[in-house]
Amino acid sequence: MPVLNAFSNPPVGVASPSHISFFTGNPPQQMQVFSGVAVFELTSDGGTVSDTVEVIIGFVRSRNIQFTAKADLASISNTDSEFLFAIDSTNIKLNEQTGEIRLVANIAVQGDESALLRFSYHAQVLSDVVDTLISGTIRWQENVATPTGRLPIFNVVVGTFLTPPGGVPHMQPVASGTSEGKAIRAGGFWSVAYHVDNVPLGTSFNVLPSVNGTSLSNFPPGANASSTAFVTARSVTLTPAMPIALGVDFEMIIPQGPR
Repeated sequence: MPVLNAFSNPPVGVASPSHISFFTGNPPQQMQVFSGVAVFELTSDGGTVSDTVEVIIGFVRSRNIQFTAKADLASISNTDSEFLFAIDSTNIKLNEQTGEIRLVANIAVQGDESALLRFSYHAQVLSDVVDTLISGTIRWQENVATPTGRLPIFNVVVGTFLTPPGGVPHMQPVASGTSEGKAIRAGGFWSVAYHVDNVPLGTSFNVLPSVNGTSLSNFPPGANASSTAFVTARSVTLTPAMPIALGVDFEMIIPQGPR
C-alpha cells in the first residue's frame, strides 16, 4: 500500500498539490480544499490487481470532521488487450492523535500489459475550530526576588531547542504568551498565572519562561534576572483529543543560591 505525501516539502509522489483554507458559518468552522495528482504505478499482466493508495493531504485541529472526496483516472497504459481500470472508492482517514488527514483510494487494474499510473483527487474537509492552550503557575520564594509592578512579569515561549553544528542550543519558538496580572504573595512564595494560546498540535514542545526586563528586583547579592532558572523543565504535546494542557507549573530559582 503506497503512502504518498502532498504535505511534505518537497511533496512525495504527488504532482501539483494545492490547498486553500477559509472559515465559514457561525460559530465558525474551517473549510479546507485539497487537490493534486497522485503518482504511482499499479501493473497487471492479465489478472485483476487491486491496491490501496493513501495520500497525506494535510492536518486538522479537531476530531469532528465532515468531508467529500473523489478521484479520477489521470494516466493509464495498455498494450492492446481487453482492460479494466477502476477507482472503486475514496475516503478520508483522520488520525485523531496527530490531526493528520489522508485521502484513501481503492484502485484496480486488469489487462495484458496494463498499468494505472496516476489519478487526480479533490477533497473538501470541514472541521470544528479547536482552541489550543498551555497554562500554569510560576512561583518563587520571597527571598529570590520582589515584583516591581512592571507587567507582565514573565514571558513564556513554546518551541523546540535547535543546536546548529558547533553552536549553542537555542529555542525555535512556535507560540508565545505572558504571565497574567500581578503576583500574589502567600506562604513564603510569590506566584502568578500564565498562558500560551494557539500552540500547534501533534509535536512535543518545550515550555520556557523568562523574566520580563525589570519586572523583578531585590535579587540575592550577585544575582540578577539572567541568573534565574525555572524548574521543572516541561515538554508538552497537544493533540485533537487533548488540545489543552493545564497545570504546567514552574518554580523560579537562583541555581547558585544566595551569596
